[in-house]
Amino acid sequence: MSHLKYMKEINNLTRMDETIKGPLPRWQKKCLETSNSSVNLSINSSRKITNGSFTNSTTGKTPTKKSDTRMKKTPSKTSKKSPSRASTPAKTPSGGDRFIPSRATTNFDLGYYKIQQQPNTEKNEEKVDNISPSKREMQRLMGENLHGGDINQMRVLSYQNKAPAPPEGYQNPLRVVYSQSKTPASIKASTRHIPQTPDRILDAPEIVDDYYLNLIDWSENNILAVALGASVYLWNAATGTIEQLLELNGNDYVCSVAWIQEGPYLAVGTTVGNTELWDCSQIKRVRVMNGHAARVGSLSWNSHVLTSGCRTNSAP
Repeated sequence: MSHLKYMKEINNLTRMDETIKGPLPRWQKKCLETSNSSVNLSINSSRKITNGSFTNSTTGKTPTKKSDTRMKKTPSKTSKKSPSRASTPAKTPSGGDRFIPSRATTNFDLGYYKIQQQPNTEKNEEKVDNISPSKREMQRLMGENLHGGDINQMRVLSYQNKAPAPPEGYQNPLRVVYSQSKTPASIKASTRHIPQTPDRILDAPEIVDDYYLNLIDWSENNILAVALGASVYLWNAATGTIEQLLELNGNDYVCSVAWIQEGPYLAVGTTVGNTELWDCSQIKRVRVMNGHAARVGSLSWNSHVLTSGCRTNSAP
């Protein structure tokens, strides 16, 4: 008999046709509490009415005295009372404010899920890229069946009313402030392209392998000056022609070259300490400037003023 009673209890516990016994949901508890409170209020009010009538009948006092004492109060005190909430007209007759989300149409479970998924967006995007299109479509259909629509198009908060349209000709002054802080899309899209292969390769025999020498300079007229040992060559990038500008004598070699900002003049520094100024349009030396005791490794133009740097840490 004990075995049969045990089996009967197991069958009663595992039956699926009966209602599940457990704690009530939160909304049912609130409904019960509100209904009980309303019943209690009605009972208390009815008790007060019966008690008041009973005391009036037992004490024998006339009700006119109470009414007289109430009328003796000054109207100024009664006028200071604040009006009740029920007397104030509702701002929105539809029953909600557009700045406060409607709890009736908000899915809190969906909002919590979308907030939790934000930190893992990059990992999820990588996983989605690796999924086949058929599997992706199946996941989309399953999500629509479970959630009642596309989860990516659903909002966390829903509002009852839309924002009113501005009057005709209205311009928001804050839009100018926020639009100026944003960078235009054209600036974001314009990126510099750096080629990975050279456009042209030029031979440079006898070029001095020294880090502290400045042996190449490009002019404003698209002409490249290159110092190769004791010689200086000019390569025109527009026509592709190569022309020899000068050649030094003896063991002297070129240490630096520098074009002027405007004009065909080229400054050339040598290892002897001289600085030569050449007119490249006429292939003619204009001037030779001395004053350095060692090689001139750096030259710089500032408008029509030339500055030269020597190995002895002097810059006249």
